[in-house]
Amino acid sequence: MILINDYNALALVGTWNKGIFNHEWISRFLLPKEKKLKVEIPLNLNIDVSPRVSSDNVRIVVIGNKLNFVPLNTYDDTFELIQELAIKTADYLPHTPVTAFGINFLFETDFDDYLKELLKLNDTEKFVNFGASIKSALHTNSIEIKGRLINVSVKTDNSKVSFDFNFHFEIQNLSEFKEKIASNRMLELKEMALHIMKEVYNLQLNE
Repeated sequence: MILINDYNALALVGTWNKGIFNHEWISRFLLPKEKKLKVEIPLNLNIDVSPRVSSDNVRIVVIGNKLNFVPLNTYDDTFELIQELAIKTADYLPHTPVTAFGINFLFETDFDDYLKELLKLNDTEKFVNFGASIKSALHTNSIEIKGRLINVSVKTDNSKVSFDFNFHFEIQNLSEFKEKIASNRMLELKEMALHIMKEVYNLQLNE
């Protein structure tokens, strides 16, 4: 099993001013030690998205009402950096209205016989008997562990299985965000996701 990068690892839902999240502001306030940042401007100006600003380790972009922090590798230091950047943003823009945030982890592995049996849906055989072939399947469990709401989406195709963990938190303001992320640190939630993968799906990260 591998941990995927280049996805929204932390998403803050709120009324974000996309004009703020430009190269200059991010360079000055969030990533001042980075000498060179990559900036990608959307070609379609009608899309509700800010420029994508990236360092070697992380990308920051606002899409719709979500401020997204994207890891460009899977090092623990990168997840810690993302948490630090989100807290910095809360400090610099404390009055931005927010409603929720999510911390996410995405795993992938080969679709072996054990997982095929474990993840078999009741209608699979009926579809096959009907003459259909299953191209992909998706099912989601919403679970609660230690007061944390976790949405686990499992997508399968003929060769791969992906596991998308979403730790969802409702908040009323950015002060509450800072309090909740302090007691739900990204690396701690990553370990919880890994523990679930081991105990439920018998999977561990590749060495």
